[in-house]
Amino acid sequence: MTIESTTWRNPSVQTTPSHADREILLLTNRLKKALWRTLELELERESLSVPQWLVLSGLARNEGGTLTHFSRLLGYDAGSLSRVIHQLRLRKLIMTDRASQDRRNALLQLSDAGFALYQTIESRTGGLPPVLTTALGRRRMMVLGGLMERAIALLEVDAIPSKSEVLSP
Repeated sequence: MTIESTTWRNPSVQTTPSHADREILLLTNRLKKALWRTLELELERESLSVPQWLVLSGLARNEGGTLTHFSRLLGYDAGSLSRVIHQLRLRKLIMTDRASQDRRNALLQLSDAGFALYQTIESRTGGLPPVLTTALGRRRMMVLGGLMERAIALLEVDAIPSKSEVLSP
């Protein structure tokens, strides 16, 4: 067995590449959970879930307008996200254009109340937790974001065959 890399917690500890790969999976999962929990605590005041906030803020930033788009962006199945959107509609935070009979492709629009709530939360939170941005600094946050985007791009570019490609003769 060859030892080729180190762990991030203790660079003096030598590990195998597969251990480092596993470590990255665990760290990204822990980071997501920590970020979501921090945001959940902030959103409790407004009785919003993180997925609801991501749809609301996405619409406010003109990042997309259909359930299908947000499903891909957030990595949620359409059924789960449909319930999230339904809850936002019940609170009159978003509206849907019912011109399309397909709920997945109905155009989502932010209501005035939804935009006001977005502005209130955004002014309070400003994005990522301040403790994180303060401790790491703007430059390191940009580097981290760039590394994450690069890793995603490498993995999403047809690197993983679809089920139909695997099952076809």
